[in-house]
Amino acid sequence: MTDDHPPGSGTDLREVPLSALEHYAYCHRQTALIHVEGVWTENVATVRGDLSHTTVDLPGIQRRRGLTVIRSLPVWSHTHGLRGICDIVEFEDDTATPVEYKVGRYKPGGPAELQLGGQALCLLEAGFTVPTGYIYSVAERRRHPIPIDVDLLDRVVAATLAVRRLLERAVRSSLI
Repeated sequence: MTDDHPPGSGTDLREVPLSALEHYAYCHRQTALIHVEGVWTENVATVRGDLSHTTVDLPGIQRRRGLTVIRSLPVWSHTHGLRGICDIVEFEDDTATPVEYKVGRYKPGGPAELQLGGQALCLLEAGFTVPTGYIYSVAERRRHPIPIDVDLLDRVVAATLAVRRLLERAVRSSLI
């Protein structure tokens, strides 16, 4: 975790990694273990996830018929203090569509939607229209459309604030 912000960003917010949003929605304790304590254990599921991301983790750009697809795109929000990397973002004119890869089956309303919503929030701040995102389930080999609406964005902002409080509380307690 880092407190670094681009020069002149005008923000003093502790940055929250986009991945922490999903971790927090899944389990608050897991969030603290990973993002505060730096504890991470490889297991079958994490290895499977790493393997499923092999292609999308390689930065690259493809263009075809008015569509630009960017893999492994860094994004951030100065307003909300978020940062991370989108697996894939498809751009068409001023519309951006983030696609988040997940190894397991899609769970409607599940934790992955917060991470996707965080990506959308960053892309919105960058000036793009983001009406929809997708969670791609490797297990099902299909995309699941997620509307980027006010409810999702409100949940992202609330989760971001909660994660930031958790991170700041950990820093304060380590200084005592």
